[in-house]
Amino acid sequence: MDMHYVVDVLSGNALFKGIDPARIEYLISLCRYNMLSLSADTIISSENEPCKSMGFVLDGKVSNCKTSPSGSNVVVKTMVKGEYFAEALVFSSSGECPSTIVAEKNSTVLMISAKDVLIICEEEPVFLRNLLVSLSDKVFMLNKKIRLLSYPSVRQRLASFLLDEMHKHHSSKLTLDKTREELSEYIGVARPSVSRELSKMAEDGLISVSRRSIEILDAEALSSIL
Repeated sequence: MDMHYVVDVLSGNALFKGIDPARIEYLISLCRYNMLSLSADTIISSENEPCKSMGFVLDGKVSNCKTSPSGSNVVVKTMVKGEYFAEALVFSSSGECPSTIVAEKNSTVLMISAKDVLIICEEEPVFLRNLLVSLSDKVFMLNKKIRLLSYPSVRQRLASFLLDEMHKHHSSKLTLDKTREELSEYIGVARPSVSRELSKMAEDGLISVSRRSIEILDAEALSSIL
C-alpha cells in the first residue's frame, strides 16, 4: 500500500491528531511495522493469545469479539478506516488478548509493536499525550459501564444510559448513535427486553421514542429510578 495513503489515513487518526503529515511519515519510518492485507473473517488476534502489537485500520472493518459462556460471539466494538485497537493491551502486564480481533470484511491493517509505539512516544510528545488521553477516556468509559451494569433491572440500566447521554449532549432530545441491537449489547440486556422496556417507559410518561430519537420528558423521575 502506498505510504502517502497510509499517512493520509493516519492524519485523521486520533492518536496522530496535531502532528504534521511529514512528521507522521518520519515516525512510521522508525518502526518495523507489519502491513496486513486480510480477507473477511481472518483472525488478527485470538482470545487469550499474546497481544504484542496495536493496530490501525487503513481500510475495511475490524471487530473486537468476546465469546460468551454459551459459545456465541458478541461484538464488543467495531473499528473502521482511521480507527485503532489494542492500544491498552500491548502494555498490559498479562500480555494476553481478552477478546478476539477479526476482520469483518477485506481489510488492511497497520500493526505496530509495543516497542515501536514507545519509540514514537519518545520521539513525539503530541502522540504520547493523545495516547494518554485515549487511555484515560477508556478508563472513564469503563467505570461508567461498570456502574451501568451494576443496576439489576432493565429500566435502571436504560435510565442510567439515557441520563448519561443527556448530560453528555446537554440536551433532553437525544439522537442515539447506536442501533437497538447495539444498545442491547451495551447495557447487557436482550433486544426484546430493551424494546419492551422503552415502550413501557414511554407509556409511563418518562420518555418519548421515535426510532433512534428519544426525548427525556421527566429527568427527575428517571433519576429516582436509580
